[in-house]
Amino acid sequence: TTSAEPSDLRNSSVSRLWSSRPHNLKLCRKELIIMASFKVEPSGDFVLMDIYPKTVFGGDTQKVNADGVLLWNVKTLMDSENGAASFVNVVVPSKEKPKFGRTERVNFKNLVLSYSKFDGETVVWLHADAVTGGGLND
Repeated sequence: TTSAEPSDLRNSSVSRLWSSRPHNLKLCRKELIIMASFKVEPSGDFVLMDIYPKTVFGGDTQKVNADGVLLWNVKTLMDSENGAASFVNVVVPSKEKPKFGRTERVNFKNLVLSYSKFDGETVVWLHADAVTGGGLND
């Protein structure tokens, strides 16, 4: 485990990556990119709306992970404890399209929220190891 202050990382000539459960943080001197990931526990159920291929930006080719497994966008409606509902998209790897029906309750194995900040812009995305059947309250 590497321990360093953010100012040390900004002044470092090489990128450093360290892991401290539950998140990872990476700062790169050249581009000043900040990336972090946090394991999250949902407070409500996910209702499946659609599953479709995760494609490369501006193209039709389906993305794959580092192991060559296809990536899928799982579009859900999340029903939270306070009654508010939000559309939530989660990227999952699977050798074939996951087989769940529209409006079926689903959950995610090892759900992670990641974000990246570059040049004042922040991008947030959710990803998980797998989509599974059943909601939190089932």
